[in-house]
Amino acid sequence: MSDSPFDQKVKDFLKRTQAELQRATRDIKEEGQRILREVNDPATQAKVRAGLKDLSTWARKTAEEVADLADVGVRKAEGALKVASDKVKDFATAPAGSPPVSPVSEAEAEAAADEATDETPLPAEEPPRTTRPGAKTIGKKSRAKGPAAARKKPTKKPLGSPKD
Repeated sequence: MSDSPFDQKVKDFLKRTQAELQRATRDIKEEGQRILREVNDPATQAKVRAGLKDLSTWARKTAEEVADLADVGVRKAEGALKVASDKVKDFATAPAGSPPVSPVSEAEAEAAADEATDETPLPAEEPPRTTRPGAKTIGKKSRAKGPAAARKKPTKKPLGSPKD
């Protein structure tokens, strides 16, 4: 029995695909072995360790610099706010006929900021605010006050019963 042209084309395609898969498998195997040799190589491991050590040192140093810069910025802001609040207090307590207080100059703000950065400690964190008793919040349901036994228990209705 002779093969049809279609069957011959399918066989040729399968042979080509088999050869390509064998080449790809061989290439993948060789690449995997090369990578394993590199990973197990002590010189490569030492190079990677040195790079990671340098990276961690740089990251630590950069984090400290950022923290210091943030600290200086906070202290300068505190100084500027202190000067501004002093000006507001002076304006509010000044008699009606006195001349107006001049706005804060940059020199005063920088002097206050420098003064604040010298020895002013950072303020302690404030505890979270609690709502006043009886204050409603969105979605909060009010509850009856008193012992738990005094609360009205919901009545159980069978499913499908008409609503009252």
